[in-house]
Amino acid sequence: MQLNRRHSSIYLALHGAYVDIGDLRGARDAMARGIAPLLRRLESLEGTPYSRSFLLGLPHNAALLAAEGYGCIPPEIDRLIRQA
Repeated sequence: MQLNRRHSSIYLALHGAYVDIGDLRGARDAMARGIAPLLRRLESLEGTPYSRSFLLGLPHNAALLAAEGYGCIPPEIDRLIRQA
């Protein structure tokens, strides 16, 4: 299945569907797949004041950060969200 890789909401919906059917591996994979395009878009904001708000201020992007519980958050994103 080819998903539009530009929309975090698609990966969140896929995650929810997998959780609903009890497929936790599929749920984790959906979140991991959503992180890769998020990271690419974040890299395009590097050096701007918008990168942190892109992650935390947009609800679907912030919800993808729940992937931290799955161990899917790359160090680049982790460092950015932990900055004061």
